Amino acid sequence: MQPKGLIVAVPLALAAALSLFIVSSDTAFSLRIVVGVAFLLMAFVSTRLSLYLLVFSMLLSPEFLVGGLTGGGGASGRGITLRFDDFLLVVIGFVWIAKMAILKGGTPFLRTSLNGPIMFYISAAGLATLIGVMSGRVKPMSGFFFWLKYYEYVFLYFMVVSAVTTKEEARGLVIASLVICFLVSLFAIAQIPSGERASAPFEGETGEPNTLGGYLVFMLAIVVGLVLTSGAVANRLPLLLLVAAGSIGLMATLSRASFLAAGVLVLSVIGFIAPRKPV
Repeated sequence: MQPKGLIVAVPLALAAALSLFIVSSDTAFSLRIVVGVAFLLMAFVSTRLSLYLLVFSMLLSPEFLVGGLTGGGGASGRGITLRFDDFLLVVIGFVWIAKMAILKGGTPFLRTSLNGPIMFYISAAGLATLIGVMSGRVKPMSGFFFWLKYYEYVFLYFMVVSAVTTKEEARGLVIASLVICFLVSLFAIAQIPSGERASAPFEGETGEPNTLGGYLVFMLAIVVGLVLTSGAVANRLPLLLLVAAGSIGLMATLSRASFLAAGVLVLSVIGFIAPRKPV
């Protein structure tokens, strides 16, 4: 069957199977199935739209703590935290690979200058996990899922590299990421009057400020890079406001590890500015 025929046949087959399943299931479970199939179709029809959905669900989606998968030693009591975007990325990723195989027939993992460092990082993380398992400090299942979450973002990188082909598409994803960063920063600032450490939205009763702090440091590095790059943006005022909001949100986390990472960011900025001649 030709690829165009598959594009028509696959949704029709899914619609028929879904209709039969819904009439024989309870309403709540049927609704979950409908939402899941909707995401599948969205990912198959438009990879760009599914990427936007991933961006908006990164820190603005609920999370689930799998308490049974805990580590040993220093990781005792730590469950595996899964967010909605983790499940969404798995669904979109598998559909994207299938779409690549059907429509293009090429490899989804393109060669880039970061392939080598990425593989080295993933190998180092896997080796560290293996050492922890062999020494008894980490349970195998717990270590595997923590390592898998690292690999998840590597997979997302390759998906974006393959799916984004124009400067306008890249600009749209960056703007969406900056909008989410601003909203998350406002959410963190709004928690300051409570006297508690700020954490990301929808993290339940036991939030993780370090996660929010790491995210804000990463996003601030991108924003500062855009501010310092000549010609990157026409108006720097929105980015400066985002730097201010993100910095306040970062301080509200009281995360020492994030503060250390922010210090490295500041030193990097100083090292970037110092060699430049004053205008």
